[in-house]
Amino acid sequence: MQKGKNCKRCGRPIRFKDDRDYCNLCGKIVVAEEKWKVQIQQWQEEKFIEYMQYKEGERKKIEQLKQELENMQIERETKKENLAIDRGFLNVLAVIDAYGWAYDFIMRGIKRYSKHNLRVVPLADITKEDVEWLDVLYCMHGCILNDIYNHTGCFKYVKRKCVGIFSEVYDEDIVKMGGWNVGVANQKIYDDIMQKYQHIPFKGLYVTRAGVDTEIFKPMDRPDNRFIVGWVGWADRPLKRYRLLKDLNFPFIVQTKWGWKFFVKDRSRDEMIDFYSRIDCLINTSDSEAFPLPVLEAAATGLPVVATRTSGVPEFIDSGWLVPINPEHVAMREMNSKLQLLKDNLLLRKQVGEQNLQKVLNRWTWKYMVKEFDKMFEES
Repeated sequence: MQKGKNCKRCGRPIRFKDDRDYCNLCGKIVVAEEKWKVQIQQWQEEKFIEYMQYKEGERKKIEQLKQELENMQIERETKKENLAIDRGFLNVLAVIDAYGWAYDFIMRGIKRYSKHNLRVVPLADITKEDVEWLDVLYCMHGCILNDIYNHTGCFKYVKRKCVGIFSEVYDEDIVKMGGWNVGVANQKIYDDIMQKYQHIPFKGLYVTRAGVDTEIFKPMDRPDNRFIVGWVGWADRPLKRYRLLKDLNFPFIVQTKWGWKFFVKDRSRDEMIDFYSRIDCLINTSDSEAFPLPVLEAAATGLPVVATRTSGVPEFIDSGWLVPINPEHVAMREMNSKLQLLKDNLLLRKQVGEQNLQKVLNRWTWKYMVKEFDKMFEES
């Protein structure tokens, strides 16, 4: 017996002369455990292989189902396309941010005068029925488009897709997307995109200017001995520069009803008609505008307009009634100077207002402007 050596497993003395680490009983147990480990490992490997084979089979089934679903969606869109051709007009789903504000008012004009069938819905209110109904998806702005991609996949198989750019500041990814027609608010934005992204094969680029509904905004009489200036917009938005009104040398009133309590469906335009009746000149102080709707609305009522030279505004307002965007003190000095001319000369004030009205009637009504929107929808 080898003295001083104990079993590594149970600690009892080992009664054999050969060099063992375990007693007789523990040795048998250790050998059995090693066999079990090998058998368990083999069993685990076999089960893992079976599991992976099962998962691969399930993955292939899922891929097959996805492909079948995609084929069904493509077939459905193709049938819808054929139906649209047969009926002679398109069902256009126009997705806006909210009722009762600029995009909603724009879409009302398009809907009223377009030869196609438009349905205007805020992003949050889109239903399955809307998706099944549409032939063309029209997102009014890039932020709405981003929300559609981030929060819903329901438009993945829609073939005809359009997006609007109604701001001088726009997301470049909108232009870079494939398969979308892009409608921009003025010629300046169009030229900017064509110069910067001429190497990008976007589907189509259109100048889709806003218009004005002359069935709503009509010429009106105003007192000759009054001169009140008007300003319209979201006062808290920095680019509107509401703060510059403190530098006006004339009495003014503002229309700033912005917020969710005003964002209601079918919001009346009567409040704007009343506002334009209470002023004798509209001003715009913004440092960035694609094309402000109030400029066209005011012009349609026969008002003169003095505005900063932002993006699309020079397409409508004569240069003599534009002021520089910056420096701000220069902009306000020139604006006050032009307003003084209008105040002092009633005949000039009426002539400028009449010129604005005639420009609206000759080109800037929705009856005219809707044609480019219809073209964009049809070529999408």
